[in-house]
Amino acid sequence: ANNTFLDGNTGGTIVDGIRLEYGTEGATGVVSGLSVTGNVINNVTGYGIRCQWSRRVTISGNTITATGLAGTWLGSSTANAHTSEENTVSANVIISCAKGIWCDSDGAGYPTRANVIVGNTIIGATGEGINLHFADDNLFVGNVIRDGSVTGVYIASGNRNVFSHTSANQNVVGFHVVTGTGNTFLDCRSEERRVGKECRSR
Repeated sequence: ANNTFLDGNTGGTIVDGIRLEYGTEGATGVVSGLSVTGNVINNVTGYGIRCQWSRRVTISGNTITATGLAGTWLGSSTANAHTSEENTVSANVIISCAKGIWCDSDGAGYPTRANVIVGNTIIGATGEGINLHFADDNLFVGNVIRDGSVTGVYIASGNRNVFSHTSANQNVVGFHVVTGTGNTFLDCRSEERRVGKECRSR
């Protein structure tokens, strides 16, 4: 908790600010019961916080800026029979990252599932603010996604996810579902950016 990770502090490039990962790709366990709180992570080439094969991990109150991939990544693997589940991601501020929060898996057999994503602020993502890829039964409450270059909330593939009181304003697209069933949006708001408005008078 309460650490600062800045590119160049160790004399080289930092790939991930904080990585929670159980051993190698062939490992049989998961990371569980840890807290990552109050850290400042800036200008890393990979993920701000990378959480792979995790259960009941809390990621809270971190400030993450300018990552090459996602600010926070929850990753699962069908190929290795592991899932990230029952984690809590709350009250983080994520600024100018390629993606804000990414719930990801390589297949439907072991989706990233049953996580609670609440009260995060995602500003200026160059990709998607929140991205779901093989992610099921997750709860998103009170997240603010704004000023993004692409999509506020993007569900590439996901089922039975619930979004409540989610604000996706001033992104090119607010909410986009590609594949999935049973996803629910309750009191969500989207004011999409007007692209090319300055050309109307021509």
